[in-house]
Amino acid sequence: MMKLKLSMFVLICILMTSFIPSYADNNVIVNTSKEETTISEDNSLLRPKRRKPARRGKRGRKGADYAFEKGKIAVDLGVGYPMLAVFPTLSLKVPTISAAGDYCFYSGGRVALSAGITGSYSQLAERESLGGMALLDSNSTPKNFATYYAGGKFTFTVNFSRSVLMYYNLSLGYLNMDLGTPNSETFHYSGFMGTLMMGFKFYFTPNIGAFIEWGFDLNKVGAVGIALKF
Repeated sequence: MMKLKLSMFVLICILMTSFIPSYADNNVIVNTSKEETTISEDNSLLRPKRRKPARRGKRGRKGADYAFEKGKIAVDLGVGYPMLAVFPTLSLKVPTISAAGDYCFYSGGRVALSAGITGSYSQLAERESLGGMALLDSNSTPKNFATYYAGGKFTFTVNFSRSVLMYYNLSLGYLNMDLGTPNSETFHYSGFMGTLMMGFKFYFTPNIGAFIEWGFDLNKVGAVGIALKF
């Protein structure tokens, strides 16, 4: 019986205290601030995460993307083998010395276009004998024959990387050629001549490299040399 009465007393106390408002105590002073605290969206833990915008531009590359681009100047200095040296009656005296310069006026992607000048010089000499057979009279002096070429050129370049490229160049210029014949007569030609060459360049530094080329050029069938870039 006592337990029942005690339970009823506890229940009545709980019901009575539930109706007492939280501000019934007169000693509690509620101060309302004029400035309300707001939760910033940027500081909220519930806001969606924003991805940082990707940086536009070259991906980790420093300097030029490719070996030959717009505004660059290329200078090639080389040594080659003259086409006329294939004649058995002639010997090589001075190999073909060539020089060329290009200015790149367009580049897009891997392709570049340039224009410039080119020139070359070589010298051959008559053979006195061939296979034990005399080609000249005993009183004859072997003649020297010089060939030179100078003209303008247009170059199409395909860049593989910042250090390797392939190129084709088409040139048109003036050719002066002398050729000795077995009977010591001289064949001479001077006039305009077109050439078509292709080759590769390999740059060891941003400004210095090497090239190798071959093709149709009466003053050389191939050449190797130094490739400079500015």
